[in-house]
Amino acid sequence: MNSILSLTRYVWHSHMIGKGIIGLIMTALIPAIFTVGEMYFNKEIYLESSTECLRFLRESVIPINIYITLPFLVMSLTLPAISKLYEKGAITYFFTQPAPRWQIILGLYFGSIVCLLPLLALSSLAPSLIIIFQSGVQYDLNELISLSLKQLFVLSVSAMPYAALCSFLAIWSKKPLIWATFLLFIWGSIIGSLPGGAKFLSIHNYIIGLAKSICGIENIAIELWPPSETPPSDITSFFVLTGLTFIFIFLGQLASKKRDIL
Repeated sequence: MNSILSLTRYVWHSHMIGKGIIGLIMTALIPAIFTVGEMYFNKEIYLESSTECLRFLRESVIPINIYITLPFLVMSLTLPAISKLYEKGAITYFFTQPAPRWQIILGLYFGSIVCLLPLLALSSLAPSLIIIFQSGVQYDLNELISLSLKQLFVLSVSAMPYAALCSFLAIWSKKPLIWATFLLFIWGSIIGSLPGGAKFLSIHNYIIGLAKSICGIENIAIELWPPSETPPSDITSFFVLTGLTFIFIFLGQLASKKRDIL
């Protein structure tokens, strides 16, 4: 357990302390920046009433977080945490320690998750706070904050399999960024949004299904990403997302034994 905690702290200090945090924060603020733009240019369309504020969050902000912010943050944190260790040869030091490799991988994985959580909280809550302090609309504050917290819950659950997948790719491949971009954006967001059976092979399908149920999403402002009319149940989504998390971590542990660390 000491090795897991040590590597978790290592990842935190590597990403969250220093200039690198600026880029991560700017990525997490993408929904907030979009909200400011909508309030300035389209206030009469989106933010005239409490109902419109909530609709804006459900149809625009939450999808942006799911389709753009979440995968970008996961890739920016998880891939470098492992791939740079291989590139610099530093992974040899960790893998030659008495601790088993699964603990090393878990420590790097948990470190990425710990870094992700405050950034996801920022991306979930910042748009609502902007609406609260700038829109001048009278609304149910509890309902607005409740929706933001539900969104944070969905993003946090969704980050687990995404981070596990990226951890596996960073160990298995010397070009994990290409694979991650394909699986998280092309196969995830595009294939996972199309009708037909292929969407059930996409992690995204279970994430957006969870968001549709928990956050009450019925429509998405960008027609390229329509929510599924037959989303999986919450239980199925939790089971699949949790199961994939364990599977990808296990595959990463197997891949670490195959890849040359010298």
